[in-house]
Amino acid sequence: MNILAMTSSSTAFCRSKWLQSVLFLLLLLGGHPAYAQNTNATNAAPKPAPAVVPVVPSLVSNGDFSVATNDPKWPDGWTHPKEATYKTEKGIHFVRLTSPSPGAEVFIYQKFNLPKPLPPVIELRVRVRYHNVKAGVNPWFDARVVGNFEDAEGKGIKEGGALPVPFFTGTTTKWVKKNVFARVPPSAASLEIMPFLYHAASGTFDVARVEIFPATEDQLLKAPPIIPPAMTVPTNPSAVSPK
Repeated sequence: MNILAMTSSSTAFCRSKWLQSVLFLLLLLGGHPAYAQNTNATNAAPKPAPAVVPVVPSLVSNGDFSVATNDPKWPDGWTHPKEATYKTEKGIHFVRLTSPSPGAEVFIYQKFNLPKPLPPVIELRVRVRYHNVKAGVNPWFDARVVGNFEDAEGKGIKEGGALPVPFFTGTTTKWVKKNVFARVPPSAASLEIMPFLYHAASGTFDVARVEIFPATEDQLLKAPPIIPPAMTVPTNPSAVSPK
């Protein structure tokens, strides 16, 4: 017998058996749940990354009252009446307006230009707290946040020239958030914003946040019923220019 032929035949037989064993193991692994799960996970299409929502800054400068570089005792960009104080509580910066006598007016003021092109709608967001705010002679003499549009010449706009007014009376120990929406008049060029103790009989008004953001018609239509503006407060820019 040819020994070389026998050796070659034995090698081929062993190789065949080895291949059969490998194929058998692959078939077993293919049906194994862990292997199938890992294979599916590997072959699955990657999940799309979550959409990144751009952060739009507020149009109000220093609307959270956190920056006080000009005077450590007063936030930048806001007028400083003598009846107002600057405070920090549990990391929250705020301005406290205090009525010195029944019927007095106490407010802080800021005016800023609107972006171009004009947004169709703006949203006003406020965060406030109040104590013992009693209405004055008229029911709208209270604590409120007033906003008035002005044209390029600095004049008030008659039709649609005032924001809906978030107003407050009574006492709350917790911070209260409110937001309102308003259409922007086509002739508007700027907006003045005033947290206000308006002729109230008494009270203190803490203001921690005043922010205004561009918004859409869709947001306006989906918003809860807004509060009609009870009045428009005239201002004297020379008397309330920012400190």
